[in-house]
Amino acid sequence: MPQIATAAAEADLDFVVLTDHGDATGIAAPAYYEGVLMIDGVEVSTDGGHYAALGLGSAPYPLGGDARGVIEDVRRLGGIGIAAHPTSPRPALAWSDPSLPVDAVEWINGDSEWRDENWTSLAHVLFGYWIRPVESLALMLDRPESALALWDDLASRRRVVGIGAADAHGRLSTEADDEGYGGEGAGDGSAENGGLRLPGYEPVFRALSVQIELDQPLIGQALPDAAAILSSLREGRVYTVVDAIAGPARVAWTGRAAGGELIRMGEWTPGNGPVDLIAHVAGVEDATFTLLSNGAPVLAGEPGPTLTYRTPVAPEDWTAFRVEVFLPDAPGDPPVPWIVSNPIYVGGAPADAVGDTNLVSAISAEPSSLPEQADDPAATGQGRRLPREWQVEQRDAEVFLASNRLGPETDAGEEIQMTFELGSDVETYAAAVQPLEAGELVGTTAVRFETEASQPMRLSLQLRRSHPAGGEGDRWRRSFYVGTERRAVTVPFDQLVRVTPDLEAQPDLAAVDSLLIVVDTVNTFPGTRGSLTVVGPHLVGP
Repeated sequence: MPQIATAAAEADLDFVVLTDHGDATGIAAPAYYEGVLMIDGVEVSTDGGHYAALGLGSAPYPLGGDARGVIEDVRRLGGIGIAAHPTSPRPALAWSDPSLPVDAVEWINGDSEWRDENWTSLAHVLFGYWIRPVESLALMLDRPESALALWDDLASRRRVVGIGAADAHGRLSTEADDEGYGGEGAGDGSAENGGLRLPGYEPVFRALSVQIELDQPLIGQALPDAAAILSSLREGRVYTVVDAIAGPARVAWTGRAAGGELIRMGEWTPGNGPVDLIAHVAGVEDATFTLLSNGAPVLAGEPGPTLTYRTPVAPEDWTAFRVEVFLPDAPGDPPVPWIVSNPIYVGGAPADAVGDTNLVSAISAEPSSLPEQADDPAATGQGRRLPREWQVEQRDAEVFLASNRLGPETDAGEEIQMTFELGSDVETYAAAVQPLEAGELVGTTAVRFETEASQPMRLSLQLRRSHPAGGEGDRWRRSFYVGTERRAVTVPFDQLVRVTPDLEAQPDLAAVDSLLIVVDTVNTFPGTRGSLTVVGPHLVGP
């Protein structure tokens, strides 16, 4: 922390967001160091990529596993989540499912930029780094076409914040480690523990910055200042500057509705009439603008320092307008933009209204009021109850299962109570298992049940296909949240993800022979003890 704060202060930054890899169970409070506000977040590894979470307190259990569950947890805990390096050249680091309702995406990522360079280019950058470090880092930058296209596609349906990320580690690996970094980086250029300690933090901090629009200046108090920064970030009142090209940079990006109302960056107007959009960059005469509508250029190469555009009529459909600002002789092929704004949204309601509502409601909603899984349209009524007795499976765990039948087959079903204590091994688990007849799930779309637990937990519902030779079989899972108050949960089968990467993406329901409710160390610490109640479950069909 001290070396990062020192580098940030030398780079004249106001704040730094830290997102070390972790499980969100140890988030530190924001604090000022050397005049720089340090905001602690976390980068969570999920089945679908890395998800950076900001603005949440410490989680009551480790976050991880299926990406949809992590997104839900970050929202429940009041945070904002960012799909990190979503189009990384390394498949293991890329975001695998763009349909997931992320809050934000990284449109540019320093880690991804160096990973897509060839060795000749990297050698050129390394040679120049010792003379002009910031300018040399700029040589690795191109306009990240695929990441911007991903963001534009998402923003064409709902509010999604775009942000730049330095992804500074203070070192590069000289060995084949998992992430491409080695050693305890100090950013001093030395090599130790398998890592080459460059680029240093200060040059990276000088190469790329995020500019936040605030209603009031920061007051020097960590908690309210961090809250103000994260609130503006959540609302999309943020733009990214590639300072390695030129700096400092200030852009104003606003709109005026037909009635004269001011529309700020990140905001939406239904646009009852034409909307005037205005972008202005201070202190630069040779800048050019590109205005994009849902990712498609409307104006390109417009000379600065001011761009104006009037929408001919208010779009009937949700439309995201954003600007990119370019300077002559910018590096990259295609050239990297100097400034990238967030959108102003004009027109009809977002096509993905649920996702947009979740993004907004995460600011103030109580955890119990957030929708955990979107109800399947066919999930009306109780559905067909699973008829057989539940069984127990475990590894290095103590499990006790009790059941109470609540009514006839078509009524409330069965209440099961599972008390467990996980062992110390990382592979420990406890599970309640419902055997299935061959083809029993064919024609169904989801399973629905009510549940509560002794403490907040995230469990998984799994479907399993056994192997003739025995073993654990093939499994697909979808995690779900359980609180201390009873709540209904619907798990659509099309949201299941494979547990191991060599399986088909979705299970063949005709071949599934068991349904499991599992407590394991994906979202529970070894040694945890607790109890779980499940009422139902019922199969939901068309």
